[in-house]
Amino acid sequence: MSIYLVCEGPTDGLDGRVLNLLIVNKLGREVQIEPVGGDGSLGSVASWLEERSRIQRSDGTWSRPQDRVYAVEDRNYRSAEEAGQTWNSRSPKRWMWR
Repeated sequence: MSIYLVCEGPTDGLDGRVLNLLIVNKLGREVQIEPVGGDGSLGSVASWLEERSRIQRSDGTWSRPQDRVYAVEDRNYRSAEEAGQTWNSRSPKRWMWR
């Protein structure tokens, strides 16, 4: 299983560096950073990365995704409360900077 982090900034940007440390500390795994070039692509890139890790079974059905993908996005004009809620989810996969 691979773990990916999709973020708006470049591979060596602040988003990637900070979240890589958070996920490594929480999950104890290395993370592959995938910059997406803006917040409009976060969801589609995350879905594509997970979907491509499905394995087709002998009966023709597909497995659950083998890889996990997390995302961080800029808050932009949304409220601090809305951003904070993304960090308090029970099984967060997408966060918003506060």
